[in-house]
Amino acid sequence: MKRILPLFIILFFLGCSKDSVMYRMTAFINGDAWQCIMPVIVVENMKLVITGTSLDGRTIIITVNGISPGRYQLSAAEGLAQCAALYKASLQVSDEDAYASIDGSITLSSVDQVNNRVSGTFQFSCYRNLTESVSITQGQITNAKITF
Repeated sequence: MKRILPLFIILFFLGCSKDSVMYRMTAFINGDAWQCIMPVIVVENMKLVITGTSLDGRTIIITVNGISPGRYQLSAAEGLAQCAALYKASLQVSDEDAYASIDGSITLSSVDQVNNRVSGTFQFSCYRNLTESVSITQGQITNAKITF
């Protein structure tokens, strides 16, 4: 028994493997670090809707008109937008802290439809009115899970 127990312990630890995939969504909002540890990505009508909420309630929502890798440009001009973004400063049910994007882009570097994962980068400027704006920079999406 004394010889078998160490063998079982060794086999037990060899059987353990790190099978979790690291996924997250990060950015800088007006220069302050922001992180969502569990972004939600939904595919609907050939569009990706990417939502990330930090622990303090700040939310970034990005809608991409496509599901293929590539660069998608934001535009305020009607008919030219390939994506859109929204920043909400809190979880309150109000649009007083909602900022809509008028310029920027998202680049989908990887859309893995076999493993249902998305990675990419984003940056954009959002405005609430003519005087209040939010700058979202150095945004990254890493191995986020797609929900169909």
